[in-house]
Amino acid sequence: MSFITDGKIIKVDQIIKNDSTGIITADSPLDIEALNVELNPKVVPFVNNYIKREITDLESMKEWGRVYLDLYDKVLEEFNLPIELKYLSVVESSLQSDLVSSAGAVGPWQLMADEAKRYGLKRAKGIDERKNFLKSTIAASKLLNSLYNEFGDWVLVLAAYNAGDGRVKRAISKAGSRDYWDLEPYLPAETRSHVKKFMATHYYFEGQGGITTMTTKETRKYNKELLSRNNAFRTYTGNVIPISTTKLSGKFNSKVITEALEMDLNIFSKLNPDFDKKIKADQSYELRLPKEKMIVFQEMKKQIRKESTALEVDSMHNANAALKTGYSLNKPDLVVY
Repeated sequence: MSFITDGKIIKVDQIIKNDSTGIITADSPLDIEALNVELNPKVVPFVNNYIKREITDLESMKEWGRVYLDLYDKVLEEFNLPIELKYLSVVESSLQSDLVSSAGAVGPWQLMADEAKRYGLKRAKGIDERKNFLKSTIAASKLLNSLYNEFGDWVLVLAAYNAGDGRVKRAISKAGSRDYWDLEPYLPAETRSHVKKFMATHYYFEGQGGITTMTTKETRKYNKELLSRNNAFRTYTGNVIPISTTKLSGKFNSKVITEALEMDLNIFSKLNPDFDKKIKADQSYELRLPKEKMIVFQEMKKQIRKESTALEVDSMHNANAALKTGYSLNKPDLVVY
């Protein structure tokens, strides 16, 4: 089965079957053919049937719904969330602000009354801010962040958004696993369908998979395979940052490098594990930096080496001074840098 989008014929049943945050390389946007984003075989038949059934409405929504999807992009980015989560609203309500479910969920994000109260949406006579596209998207973003902080897996977040975190926790307990495909049988049929509808909608609009369509296990496998072929850094939101590498030896210090490059030390450490330990042991090191940071590093290399050497000399001086004065280097009142 195939469908047409943007003038291209995409065969859903032929989407690559090869194999948050990890390491990858890309100078262009994510591309299913280039990056081999895996569609779990368990969801392929559902995706084919769903898109075939819903293609007319989805195709139409690409036009009339653009203003709402663009709004979602801005709000989700503001909350450091993957913008592909906007398709959750498509699944929940087909972008209908006045939709009310039999369970009492309201608006484009189908928020319940307790969620509206928790995230500051007003509900009074004649007023229900769950129907407001901007305010409800802000509330939904807060809810999604809360669920991700709890589960650390976007597919589990999708399930919890529909079924509630309690049901997902019970499913995890019954399955003895935190992998969605292991615990799926223990979730309500509505939730199982909900998750697959999101994946199908994502593939329709994006023509590819992404961080929100893969479990943590699948993401790790994907990133591990990609790392063996490429070099790049995937951020929390799923963005891909191209990186460069260079052989390095001599006196260098991670703190000096990150301060000079105005770079987060945690990101540096993820890209360059055990950097200080190995470089100090006079080993050569393949330094990995975001491409734009590497350009700055090469320009400042001599100065960084000079400051790194000075820092090491100061550290040795402080250590020697501490020994002479009788202080123990393990004492909490003496900090040796």
